[in-house]
Amino acid sequence: MTGDYIESPLHHMHNIFFDLDGTLHKEDIFLAFILFLAKKRILNTLVFLPLLLQAGTLHLFFANGKLGINLALFCLTFGMNPARQQQLIAEFSQHFQLTPFANVREKLQQHLANRQRIFLISGSPAELIKPFYSALLANDNVQLISSQFTHRAYAMWLRDRCYAENKAIMLDRRFTPRITFEIGYSDSLSDKAILDRCQQAILID
Repeated sequence: MTGDYIESPLHHMHNIFFDLDGTLHKEDIFLAFILFLAKKRILNTLVFLPLLLQAGTLHLFFANGKLGINLALFCLTFGMNPARQQQLIAEFSQHFQLTPFANVREKLQQHLANRQRIFLISGSPAELIKPFYSALLANDNVQLISSQFTHRAYAMWLRDRCYAENKAIMLDRRFTPRITFEIGYSDSLSDKAILDRCQQAILID
């Protein structure tokens, strides 16, 4: 479930954190979508190639920010209206396939069976995640905190980037009092801000 700021009595529940990309499944959904755009919007890719190279450099040096990502998105989606944006997201979702990590998925189902509250906190945008995890997100005990797309200036942009320290910031923006976790699952130490709130942190190889 998603929503705005929530005053939540979760202190009496067992909260479990799961990262998505590299944890519940092998692929990086957001990176795959950007590569999909580069192939699908080949004219934009060719016209804006010098700026795309700069975007890659910016992202390399400022990996925690969204400047490089937004420059790449602008180059690849400039001239696109919101309807076309939704069409491309739908097309990507229909053709892209995830490779699930069965053992981690099994752990998630065990936590749900025990009536534990699951927090999926991901750097991939919600608009890309929901088509792949619609059944899971329909569960009242599952919350999604993620990056968010917006549309302005004839292009797609990243409004919020849920990555590194910003994962904890976005979590606190949504829930009060401060959420802590019994167990956290992630493949990356970039999630340290969330893993520090976990009684037990499990790194996925």
